[in-house]
Amino acid sequence: MKKLYFLLCFLVFGLNHTCLKAQDHFVLYTGGDNYIPYNFSSNKAQWLYFPAEFTGGVLQPGLITRFYIRAASTISGSVNLPDLTIKIGSTSLTTLVSGPWVGGLTTVFYSASYPQTGTANTWVAYDLQTPFYWDAVSNLIVEISVGVTNAGGFTIKQGGPLTGNRRMYGLTSNPNSSGADYTQASIGFDMTSNCTGSPNAGIVTKTTNRVDCGSTTTLSLSGNSIFPNLQYQWQESYNRTVWNDVGTNATSYTPAVINRKTYYRCVVHCPTSSQTSISAMDSVDINKFPLDLGVDTHLCVNTSFNLSVAGVPNVSTIAWDDNSASATRAVTTPGTYFVTVTQTNGCINADTIKVRSGVEPQAALPASYNLCEDSVVVLNPGNAGMTFLWNNNATTPTLAVRAPGNYSVQVTSGDKCRASFQTVVTERPLPVNTTVLPFYNICIGDSLRLDGSSTHGVSYNWNDVYFQPVYVVRDSGLYVLQVRSDYGCLTTKTSQVSYFPDPTIRGFTYVPYFYNELKKVVFGPIDPSSVNFYEWHFGDGNSSTLKNPTHTYDAFGDYLVQLYVSNDCNVRLYSQEIRIQEGNTGTGELESKGMIGLYPNPANDLLHINNTSPYKIDQLVVYDVLGREVLSVLRPGNTIDISKVAAGSYVVKIRCGAELTINHKLTVVK
Repeated sequence: MKKLYFLLCFLVFGLNHTCLKAQDHFVLYTGGDNYIPYNFSSNKAQWLYFPAEFTGGVLQPGLITRFYIRAASTISGSVNLPDLTIKIGSTSLTTLVSGPWVGGLTTVFYSASYPQTGTANTWVAYDLQTPFYWDAVSNLIVEISVGVTNAGGFTIKQGGPLTGNRRMYGLTSNPNSSGADYTQASIGFDMTSNCTGSPNAGIVTKTTNRVDCGSTTTLSLSGNSIFPNLQYQWQESYNRTVWNDVGTNATSYTPAVINRKTYYRCVVHCPTSSQTSISAMDSVDINKFPLDLGVDTHLCVNTSFNLSVAGVPNVSTIAWDDNSASATRAVTTPGTYFVTVTQTNGCINADTIKVRSGVEPQAALPASYNLCEDSVVVLNPGNAGMTFLWNNNATTPTLAVRAPGNYSVQVTSGDKCRASFQTVVTERPLPVNTTVLPFYNICIGDSLRLDGSSTHGVSYNWNDVYFQPVYVVRDSGLYVLQVRSDYGCLTTKTSQVSYFPDPTIRGFTYVPYFYNELKKVVFGPIDPSSVNFYEWHFGDGNSSTLKNPTHTYDAFGDYLVQLYVSNDCNVRLYSQEIRIQEGNTGTGELESKGMIGLYPNPANDLLHINNTSPYKIDQLVVYDVLGREVLSVLRPGNTIDISKVAAGSYVVKIRCGAELTINHKLTVVK
């Protein structure tokens, strides 16, 4: 049949390249020519073919290496077809429906600008850039498209089974076809079923890079030669040096179980040429089963804990660092601990944990404390930065106590290491001194013996300058005594030593009585200070120890009055000559005539003088009943301000030169 076809082709078309040979397999129709998709408003078409529709040689799986289409018209010269594309795919479809184009096809031929030629009633051949493997069982989809409409190509021979839609057509720019019908194009193809030369083993691909230990994945070849007679041998290795044969004669391999990182490759053999190629290898790593001894930790003194792998399922063997094989391992000392666990499926995992010595509280609390009477002692267990719990539930770093007794504290470090410490607080008495008084007065030049001797006292400190119990002082000042006992208990006493001042007065007053008692005089000191004793000598041989004595002279005259004032430290003498005379009071004729008078009497704030005498008043002096001067006015006017004179009874002495002194009684009311 092929020989007859070659003869006819030669007789009719001469040596045209489209008639080099008969197709291995083809579908040929003799009528129903159509421009789709080469020279029509629809520039894309898809056709559906069944394996049984192809004539020619016996169909076997293999590579389609050349594609043919039957021209129904002749192109003068050639036409450049832009973006000429041919796609082929296997499918289970049995009919085509207008709508979305069939996807998933393999581009086997493409030219951006293809010089298309064609002669009527001949086969136009395309050598495929990417041969397509067909199993010769699945239905076949063929797609041809051109970049523009009405490109000027030839018409093609077509026909069809007249039942069922076998063609879709439309525009390349549209995701959907514009129509579907039963028509099929006349096509053919050449196939090769046996490998030649050195096969391309391609590369190993896998569904995942990592699997859980004990599970599996599927490995496949990609980019490899595809021929029915190729032979495949999968190999695996754990070190990429020693390879073991696994699997069956197939382009894919699924290990029964993967329990460690494994490398895979495939050896591809072409029996026709007896040549072999090895694929690029790839590896599958594993996710080890969970095994966690925990984070590195610490161990406190007198404690222990267990490490455990009891939660690991399907355990075959356990190997601890001490060669024990149980699910738990007791940790009693610091160190490095590790375990290796093997599951029944061969999966292995290991873990290590470092255990250091925990930070322990240190014994810093003294065994005993001395608590001085009426004081506070602070218990300090040290161990700064740790936490504390006292036996009275206090949580402070230190504890101030006021009572004797037994005290304890639990100290916890940041590592939760705990230790308890105890102490005894004993109350101690304070030194007792009853001789040092708070205040002393001494005379200038005298000394004072301060006796600080104290019960329970063993050390003494006076003002940080003297360190004996008894301190003899001669200066005034504040003296501070610090006495400590054997236990450091402190008693402090202070004593203010002052000089006793000399007795002083600003003189004394004398106030004679009136009328028929002119010789009776009241004496008194003026502003006495630090005076303990008074001794008056009136100048007539009489004396008194009263502070404010009253003395009656036997006769008028001049007398030297002496007053001795004294205290425990000194004696001072004050002397004054006084005159007792008959006319001292100015009563007599002047008063009877009312020539110098005072009004109102009683008076309040103002006192008025009525002077109708020929004398000029030189001084007005007001004395209280004790003889103290309370007001003195030189050359007074007619009105005297007595607003600052307190309520009471007073004597007003008015002096008019040396010749005349007049006394008035005055009552001040407020």
